[in-house]
Amino acid sequence: MWHTSEGDRVLKGKERSVFLHGLYYLLSDLECDLDGHEIIGGDAEKIRQQVVGLAQVTRALLDTNAPAPEICCWNEKTVYDIFLALRDAVHEEIEHEARVGNRANSRFFRTPILAAYKEFFDGLVFSEAEDWDFSIEALADRILWDRDFEFDASLLSQSLVSVTDFAQSLAYLQDIVSKIDKKFLMAEFC
Repeated sequence: MWHTSEGDRVLKGKERSVFLHGLYYLLSDLECDLDGHEIIGGDAEKIRQQVVGLAQVTRALLDTNAPAPEICCWNEKTVYDIFLALRDAVHEEIEHEARVGNRANSRFFRTPILAAYKEFFDGLVFSEAEDWDFSIEALADRILWDRDFEFDASLLSQSLVSVTDFAQSLAYLQDIVSKIDKKFLMAEFC
């Protein structure tokens, strides 16, 4: 469960699909710094914190049996990082589409965003020319209570992460990602 302005809830349907698409992209990017359980690039402690944080917010947002964590800057920023990753994925899709022109296969991330946006913001017209960043921000705002993390970066750091917490968190996220394939993601928002 996650505390939102609409009460404690988990993500379902199209909103869940958007979150999973963002998580999928962020984890695929993060895997560049991982070799199994070994961190091969970047700031090792920061990466361990990111993995543990991702596991905690993912569990809270997807599992109805998970207790709602206390909302703080670092876990809200972790949720927001998933939406930032989604934004980056959309930008890559748009650039790819401009280069290749293959519209059918280049909307893996934009299709569920558009579907979720239309579901939650009916009455608003969303056309192909609209700003994708705005739609992603609007969907993130449905989850995020506020944006305190934008004002006080000093509150973003977690405590040191144990090797056990890191390994368990990584295993949990890898399990989620192993169950995610493109057919599942695309089917979930329909």
